[in-house]
Amino acid sequence: MGVCSEGQVFLIFLPPQSGFPNDGIRYQEPDNRYSIPAGSSTRELEITESKCGFIPSSPGTGFTSPDSTAWRIRRRYRLTKGGHPQMVLVHYGRGPAARKHCFILEVDWGFVCILCLDVFLYHFGIFLSSHVKQTH
Repeated sequence: MGVCSEGQVFLIFLPPQSGFPNDGIRYQEPDNRYSIPAGSSTRELEITESKCGFIPSSPGTGFTSPDSTAWRIRRRYRLTKGGHPQMVLVHYGRGPAARKHCFILEVDWGFVCILCLDVFLYHFGIFLSSHVKQTH
C-alpha cells in the first residue's frame, strides 16, 4: 500500500485468513478491536483502531522520517455479519501526538560471537571470562 497520508481512505479486499498488509507505518499501541450494530440486528460492523503510528527512519537507505512524533491513526471497518467481511474500508487520520519509542541498537557482532563461545564452553567446564569463578 505504501505510506499513507492523513485523510486518505482505501477500500481493499483481504482474502480469508490473511493478515493486514504492511502499510509502512509503525504503531506503538496494540490494535483496539470492537464491534457495533450496523443499522439492523442482522449486521455488525467491526472497527479496528491502531494509534500512535509513525513512519520510521531507515538509516541504511538514508531515508529520514517526516514524523517527529507518533500522530497517525489507522481505522479499519468491515461488516462481519450481513456483508462481505473480505471488503475492508481503511481510513488514515491524525490523533494526539505521542513521543516515539524506538531504539536503534548498534551491535558489535564480534563481541556477540565471543559471548556465545564463552557460554558454549562454560557448559563444558571451560572458563574464558575472568569474572566467572569455578565452583567445582
